Amino acid sequence: MQKLDKLQLDIKQQFAKIPASQRVIVTSHDAFQYFSRDYDVTFLAPQGTSTDAEANAADVAKIINQDKNSISALELKRKLGISYNAAWRIKHKLMQVMKEHDDNRKLSNIVQLDDAYIGGKQKGKRGRGAEGKTPFVSAISLNEEGHPIYMRLSVVSCFKKQEITDWAKKHLKEKTLVISDGLPCFNGLVAADIIHGSLSKNGKELHQYEAAFHWVDTMIGNVKNSIKGTYHAIREKHIPRYFGEFCFRFNYRFRVEDIFNTLIKCGAKSPPIPERLLTLAESRW
Repeated sequence: MQKLDKLQLDIKQQFAKIPASQRVIVTSHDAFQYFSRDYDVTFLAPQGTSTDAEANAADVAKIINQDKNSISALELKRKLGISYNAAWRIKHKLMQVMKEHDDNRKLSNIVQLDDAYIGGKQKGKRGRGAEGKTPFVSAISLNEEGHPIYMRLSVVSCFKKQEITDWAKKHLKEKTLVISDGLPCFNGLVAADIIHGSLSKNGKELHQYEAAFHWVDTMIGNVKNSIKGTYHAIREKHIPRYFGEFCFRFNYRFRVEDIFNTLIKCGAKSPPIPERLLTLAESRW
């Protein structure tokens, strides 16, 4: 008994070194409630306590939505005991369903809008105009109290007026008030019947600028950190799907009880997606 007591103490001391928010373990079966209870560890499992059950598409959808930062195809492969190609297909089919579901939502009310780039480190110029980076726009709608409600991340071909006009017609309701920085391409919002206001990032208006773009800048940082922390690498042509997954999870964050059922219902209604289509470049919008 002394050895067992010592072992238990050692385990508690080791877990105590890990912040409580990071004590999360993904496993195939939820057969470790005692471990979770005694050591304050959260277990995420796509199946119940039975070690004989096999995970299906609904089980995988559940575990993807349970994990705060989602889960990579490689991790699905390890936990479900299936091939990487099978795990990749399941993962991308579910992300495609999330993207298509969120593509139907138009932002309204007050919207913060900003431009950004995503991609690995490259030599040469950084920021706007950098080579080897994927340009995208980030938009987030706010309620009357200034709290974020819905968000939208969209890959764009370039930051030009016509591109922004076309994007706004598809993803913003008419007469929506949009606040952006002074990038000339955002003047294309007016052609989409959008009320547009802009702020320049200079010394006099810096404080006002930071307040106006607080939420959209936060979301840009969050999505980059989420992708970087979850995936070893992602293909540029599939970035719209990863964005779609992030937005779907964010937009349902206040309706956690609905997110799983919504995903399954949308998945059941979606047409089959063979691998030859999954591997193609995804439409940006």
